[in-house]
Amino acid sequence: MIYHILLKPDSFWKNCYEKIIVDLVSIYQIKLIDWNLIIPSEELLDQMYFYNFKWEFDYYNLNRKLYSLGPCLSLVAEIKDSLDIRKIKGAALPKEYQHNSIRSSYHVKDRNINLIHIADDIKESIKELSIIFQCEFKNDVTKDYKEQSEMIHEIKKCAGFGNEISARSVLNLLLVRIHQKIFSTLNVIWGITDRDRNLNFMLVPENERKKIIYPVIALYELYHSIKADEKSIRNIKFLEYFLYVCKKNLIYISQIEEYVLLSDAAYQNVNLW
Repeated sequence: MIYHILLKPDSFWKNCYEKIIVDLVSIYQIKLIDWNLIIPSEELLDQMYFYNFKWEFDYYNLNRKLYSLGPCLSLVAEIKDSLDIRKIKGAALPKEYQHNSIRSSYHVKDRNINLIHIADDIKESIKELSIIFQCEFKNDVTKDYKEQSEMIHEIKKCAGFGNEISARSVLNLLLVRIHQKIFSTLNVIWGITDRDRNLNFMLVPENERKKIIYPVIALYELYHSIKADEKSIRNIKFLEYFLYVCKKNLIYISQIEEYVLLSDAAYQNVNLW
């Protein structure tokens, strides 16, 4: 069955997200279909935690806060029915971790900062995927699987940690993330594996196009608009719209990256003496 696996910001802080991906594939025989670097929306967090609210409210608020402190890696994965999800991720409380689970293997000591989220119930996992891709998720669509080494290379390129901090480098990084989100939507929702990566929603069957909601189409149009004229991002109103659409599509943008783009646009719009 297809599940949503979310690696939390601490998997990046601890620089162990690569190893976790390798473990998911080699130890648990999980097949990776696609991925996105995201920052969860309020709607997604509600789906992940509020539907099965079982902890005190302070815990709930602290857990939500965690997701704003860095990127999250959203993985679409095929997990065998015979596998117990809790034995993969580990229990919520450190004292109850199953031996050889992800949380146990990486010596997690905190019930919030615990590396990984997977919904216990397949129906809830499907709802999470539907929120991320803003389309009805289908389990019966043929997916294109990825090799773990290829995926890790793409994620590193998309994360961009250590890159030069300039408006151009930030914009290029965001275009890579947008490109990935559009391509993964085509792959995961419709099984379209356009190897040339033309990112063309006209490849979607005509009777299915009506299911593509506005934020995804807006992201698609923005991508091609900026590729045609990168200077458009220096228009402050256009930039604000660009950032809004990215956030509606859960595209990860750090506070530093957003600041660099806004500062550059503001500078370009100042009438210098």
